[in-house]
Amino acid sequence: MTVGQIEANLVSMAELAKANKIRVVLASILPVSNYGHDRQGNPLDMRINRPPEKILELNAWIKKYAAVNRHTYLDYFLPWSIRKDCCSRISARTDFILTPRAMR
Repeated sequence: MTVGQIEANLVSMAELAKANKIRVVLASILPVSNYGHDRQGNPLDMRINRPPEKILELNAWIKKYAAVNRHTYLDYFLPWSIRKDCCSRISARTDFILTPRAMR
């Protein structure tokens, strides 16, 4: 799926919610890290299908779209990206789940 297709989907969902008087809350996409293995035991490189540049591009678009349309924007990416031990903790634990609660 391209960044443009994702943006179009988000616009459609936001407009549908707004038309039905539902408050729109958009959130950033979390950074990816290389963790885990495939069924053959080979390490996974999550950056191949989710390049960091595309995530940054999409997050910038979501933030701008939310501001222009007066929607709430939740930036989950920034707290993860500024944590120095983020990537080492993720790669060290194969059972680690990327959620905002995990940062506590």
